[in-house]
Amino acid sequence: MLNRGRWNGKQLLSENYISQALTPCSVNPDYGLFWWLNNSGKRLTNATPNSACAVGFGGNFIWIEPDF
Repeated sequence: MLNRGRWNGKQLLSENYISQALTPCSVNPDYGLFWWLNNSGKRLTNATPNSACAVGFGGNFIWIEPDF
């Protein structure tokens, strides 16, 4: 997600995927493509509205905070 999916001069994640993942879907403004968004501040109450997270099986949790 960092640097729009680029690392060490290579595109690892497509920019299109990142855009879709971080764009709210029509039925839930706090959900993108397989990522929870924090637009309303409800999911990650101490995070900025630009943050996003993925919640997986067994308590796995990925938090992206682009404003840091």
